[in-house]
Amino acid sequence: MNKKFLSAILFGALMVSSTGTFVSCKDYDDDIDRIDKELTELKSQIAALQTTVDNGDYVTGVAKTADGKGITFTFSKGSPVTVTLDVKDGEPGKDAQKITFDKDGQMLIDNEPTGIYPTKDAEKAPVKIEGGFWYTLNDKGEYENSNIPVSGLAVAGSEADGWTLTVIDANGNKQEVKVPTAASLMSEFEIVGLLGDDNKISSDAVVLNYSANKVIAKWEGPKGTIAKDDYIVATAKDQKTLLVRMAPSSVDFTGQSFILVNSKGNSQDWLALNSAVAYNKVLARAAQKAGLYTFSLAPTVVKKADYKADAWKVDGSDINTQKLALQNEAGTFTSQFGIGVTHDGTKMDDATVKLNGSTVLGTESTPVEIDLNVDNKITFDAANAVYDAYIEYSNDDDVLFAIDHDNAAMTFKATQMPDSDTKAVFKVVVRYLNVNGNVASKDIYVKVTKSLVDGVVYERTHKIVADATKNFFSIDLKSMTDKMSAENLAVFNRNALVNNTTFTVKDAKGDVVAGLNGAKAATLVAKGITPSFLDKDGKAVTDKIAAATTVKFAIDNEKAASNFKVNTPYTIEVVYAGADAKLADATIKLTLTLPALKDMFVHQDGI
Repeated sequence: MNKKFLSAILFGALMVSSTGTFVSCKDYDDDIDRIDKELTELKSQIAALQTTVDNGDYVTGVAKTADGKGITFTFSKGSPVTVTLDVKDGEPGKDAQKITFDKDGQMLIDNEPTGIYPTKDAEKAPVKIEGGFWYTLNDKGEYENSNIPVSGLAVAGSEADGWTLTVIDANGNKQEVKVPTAASLMSEFEIVGLLGDDNKISSDAVVLNYSANKVIAKWEGPKGTIAKDDYIVATAKDQKTLLVRMAPSSVDFTGQSFILVNSKGNSQDWLALNSAVAYNKVLARAAQKAGLYTFSLAPTVVKKADYKADAWKVDGSDINTQKLALQNEAGTFTSQFGIGVTHDGTKMDDATVKLNGSTVLGTESTPVEIDLNVDNKITFDAANAVYDAYIEYSNDDDVLFAIDHDNAAMTFKATQMPDSDTKAVFKVVVRYLNVNGNVASKDIYVKVTKSLVDGVVYERTHKIVADATKNFFSIDLKSMTDKMSAENLAVFNRNALVNNTTFTVKDAKGDVVAGLNGAKAATLVAKGITPSFLDKDGKAVTDKIAAATTVKFAIDNEKAASNFKVNTPYTIEVVYAGADAKLADATIKLTLTLPALKDMFVHQDGI
């Protein structure tokens, strides 16, 4: 268990040498009122921490402040609490107590002699802080209390045990507050089973299937260099997700790390798991306990030289003959020993690249349209099928389009339009290493378009009804056209055509709903949603959009039921275009809901 002691942060990083300088908040000064004020402020900050903890909150992060003047505790529910001290630009302030040593080895406090001569030792510091006092090293190699109090703040602890903050005043009096973490609050841990894509828990034994895959060619990517014939140990094909329950349910254990161990506490390091992810869906079974989390299998690179015949042996026997348990990283909780492991599972298929949720990647002659200054997201059909990936494009295209990209997020965008004589198309290459060891690349061709107005966002929650005349929702075009300049509005009114409007529908994950990627109205109608442009009198507009005031979306319950789920968020991206170019766009955040039970029946007197 790795302990983290943060007192050094707040005491100015104590130097361990016979001529070093030791600092803390000053315990005496001519300006007693100022020190009392500082201690009062410090205690009020500690009181804020205590109140937060007393209210049942817990720490999710501990970090030094950017200016080096304190430490910030981030909580799961409440606002962060920062505790500060007397420092300047990350170094102890002018009023900090300074411990130094003269040429004879005497300890000085603010250059004042103390008559104490700590013993010199190559391995031990001449002084240390303990219990609110300075301790000095004697000739026996032991620390003695100098009875000189240290005023200030000390922080010690770990993710496993929680954090303890100690405020020490000028008289050596201590005030403590214990700040818990998620790991320190864990009270129960249960393996529920393996969860399928249908949200059903398998009745089969809990077995995690890994596959060991040889890398077919040298790879150099964001995660580093991998040599040809090294191995990637990763999830096998069709492996289900491990579902567990952790308590108390009031604590969010998201991000907690766990390892697999045998009965002796040992394991194979290659059997890695991703951190805990909260499971908030409804299980396909009668009862559901709160505090559910999932774990997926994480890929690990193994050097060719390390992958030997006995590589899978732990404590003398193959890991696949042993029953394993889950143990949290802090080592404070271990599950029941009932998890089996295999390492010869079927390897994953090569991943399929997606652009903005669609498998349509364009060609040079028919590129995918993207908006200027808008991030475009590259994903894969199975996130766990890829170990590493990055984006490439030519220097010439970078000059023309000023392309920004982020390999960590796998996004790119064009930030400028080329001159009017240049075709606004460029190529992005996605290079990726599949966990099955195959190195691959995919070309994406995009055409940059510039909307006449920033995209308008509508939020609609539509309650489905049986009466077709009432089963619709609408958006107004005025919300969009009002944002256009007079010149851009004229361009839109002159060119925007009803029949050139397209619709892209995406689910909550950002994946395109089948067949609805840049689809014309007829395709959307077939899926159960009929769009129509209406003028101010409610009459249909079929030519130029300029004559329309609203867009109505009628729901066909029978067709929609096969393509959309209730109580599930979708986005409909509407693109208004002219004869040969996009002009404007809008996004509809849509959720379809069912009516309340009482609204589904007609009340008749006497029945």
